[in-house]
Amino acid sequence: MSKELKAYMGYNREAGACEGAELIFHHTSREACAMFRSQGTIDCDEFIDYAVTKLDNQDWFAHFKAKDEPHIQDDLPTCQHCDTWGHILYYGICQACWDTLEPDKPEGGTDD
Repeated sequence: MSKELKAYMGYNREAGACEGAELIFHHTSREACAMFRSQGTIDCDEFIDYAVTKLDNQDWFAHFKAKDEPHIQDDLPTCQHCDTWGHILYYGICQACWDTLEPDKPEGGTDD
């Protein structure tokens, strides 16, 4: 029986997740961080700057899982305004940007 894959966000601890992050699927945070250091595309100056955080709402992130083995998922939908991922998007816009674009909101419902 294999362990369940969990969703983690890998990022540069010094720069912060807002400067870039990757979605990693692995069994433990230690394994996710090791994969992020060896296969991730985000540069870190120091070994200790590589960080991972287990993401809330694992069920929502599960639909981005590309395979049933540990991997870094690099094909994610991002916000058209701020380039972030991990938010439920409205017409290609994250919740934070949606709230700031009050007058320019498209007509109708959401496409999430």
